[in-house]
Amino acid sequence: MFICDCHCDTLTELYKKCTSLYDNDQHFDIKRQIELGGGLQFCAIFVPTHEFRYYGGLRYTLCLLDKYKQELKALQEKGIDVLPVLTKADAANVLNHKAATLLAIEEGGAIDGSLEALRMLYELGVRAITLTWSNRNDIADGVNEECSGGGLTTFGRQVVAEMNRLGMLVDVSHIATAGFWDVIETSTKPIIATHSNAKTLCSHPRNLNDDQIKAINANDGLIGITFAG
Repeated sequence: MFICDCHCDTLTELYKKCTSLYDNDQHFDIKRQIELGGGLQFCAIFVPTHEFRYYGGLRYTLCLLDKYKQELKALQEKGIDVLPVLTKADAANVLNHKAATLLAIEEGGAIDGSLEALRMLYELGVRAITLTWSNRNDIADGVNEECSGGGLTTFGRQVVAEMNRLGMLVDVSHIATAGFWDVIETSTKPIIATHSNAKTLCSHPRNLNDDQIKAINANDGLIGITFAG
């Protein structure tokens, strides 16, 4: 059995508590991943929008990205086989490694309104970005702003286009409904909802309605369910 978990916030806790990616008391560590047979884990850098409403998110993002890099380096030095997935070829080769990780960002505000920052984060290994958390940023409105009816901004459309060009996964979890449909219209590549459940089964604002689920299917995209009540 192969497991791909598209979202966890473990990096934030490791950074705050100065603990190890290999062995910790959070929801995920490499030791347990290997013991359970490997697989692919998306490691998200969560940028809290209540703390970084407009600017400051990029510095925080780099701190967590450095933590991820340092932890991978430590694993490598110990001879622990962990593949950082950077390319399609890497993804196809996951089964030949004890464990694999993919670096993601949850909250597009991390790029501080800059396509240059987006490109540099790609160079540093980021391969997926959740466009919004639940609040508003420069890219779009999150589900907490659903009443506004706001979709992708002009800058948000530029971000989606640039992510398509770079080869970064566009993640629509947490985005408001209007923004979701703008992404479907704008993206030329398959999209992903890394952690979204079915609204028909649980009427939570963050979940996807049937039309959204069908649209992701038609887009050849993917939905990762989340174990949240």
